[in-house]
Amino acid sequence: MPKTEIDEKDHVARYCKPPCVRADGLPLACAFQLRLQEGYLSVNWLEHHKELNLAVAIDCVRQAFINKGYKPARSGRFAVLQVNQMKSVVSSLSSKPFRVKYLPTAKDPSHTGIFGYTASDKLIVLKISELACAEDMHLTKLP
Repeated sequence: MPKTEIDEKDHVARYCKPPCVRADGLPLACAFQLRLQEGYLSVNWLEHHKELNLAVAIDCVRQAFINKGYKPARSGRFAVLQVNQMKSVVSSLSSKPFRVKYLPTAKDPSHTGIFGYTASDKLIVLKISELACAEDMHLTKLP
């Protein structure tokens, strides 16, 4: 049986659509914004791929997006964040319990959800976006 909670030391990748990527390649808050009907933020658990190489794990996430029928834009990015950093931000600003649950699908075996905030938590999404630095941002397509 797969584990359902992701370890705090692990990492997740979030696809940032082009309108949610700044000119310098860093994410805007909108990259981490929930839609009203969403109960969690969709991300991908990188350690699921059991790769020591981050680039290979990101390639697996790219392939999952393709398998699901998505066409990530060349100017989009994958933001990689450590779970414990996100937990620190969300827990400091929300009374909801922070959880990162493994929610795999047939086409996306590393699919995961971030729980603990809502679509109205604007300060949380801003603070999460500020966690990412240039080294955390990865191309959506290979050059």
